[in-house]
Amino acid sequence: MLLTKLCRRAFKNISMVKFVVLAFILWIGCIYTCKALTNHIDSGQVNTVRAYIINHPNEPKGLRLLKELSFTYDYAIIAPLYKLLGTRLKQTPAGLKFGKQLEGMKSIVIGEAAPEFTTTDTSGNTIALSQFKGSYVLLDFWASWCVPCRKTNPALVKLYNQFKAKNFVIIGVSLDKIKAAWINAIKADGLAWLQVSDLQYWDNKVAKLYGIQAIPQSFLIDPDGRLISKNLRGEAFRT
Repeated sequence: MLLTKLCRRAFKNISMVKFVVLAFILWIGCIYTCKALTNHIDSGQVNTVRAYIINHPNEPKGLRLLKELSFTYDYAIIAPLYKLLGTRLKQTPAGLKFGKQLEGMKSIVIGEAAPEFTTTDTSGNTIALSQFKGSYVLLDFWASWCVPCRKTNPALVKLYNQFKAKNFVIIGVSLDKIKAAWINAIKADGLAWLQVSDLQYWDNKVAKLYGIQAIPQSFLIDPDGRLISKNLRGEAFRT
């Protein structure tokens, strides 16, 4: 693969583990966008949403656009735009719900420490995020009932098989509420990595901690426990 050859020449003095991880990140960046890896601001997209909200502060469409934007950007970008929404729109059920979710986004900052959590796996064992410090962790939020999640799982399986021996792990966090459906989906999709859930649906405590308001969503965490990027899905995982 041309990208791999170039990486080997440029980074011949680093360890194989570091090389593989770096190649993985560069691969995602080439396929997805630099925005996905570095959280760079697409000023055109942000400005378009800002302009719409300013001109239509109480239109539901403004809130929908903001929700879509929050799927890619963190609190620092979304909060100022939320403040521009009209009071009437903020007081609607959808507006109030998004306001609460926005509060949850405060602790999710790319480059900062990933929020610690404990939850249970499929066997009821207690699992803590800190157990995996020292590895690259892809925190993947999904559910058996989520069609987009299930459609992208094959690509995730390929990714896992390619990098599982290279200091890379996946933790699947399910927003399921029926254990049997959750377990069956894991088996059907061949998800061999760690799976956790409290079976509380949208009240899943880890999902709330990470400000999840739509799935699939994912976060890449480095060996020091810092958030590197978010939402590496779809095209990002194509080989």
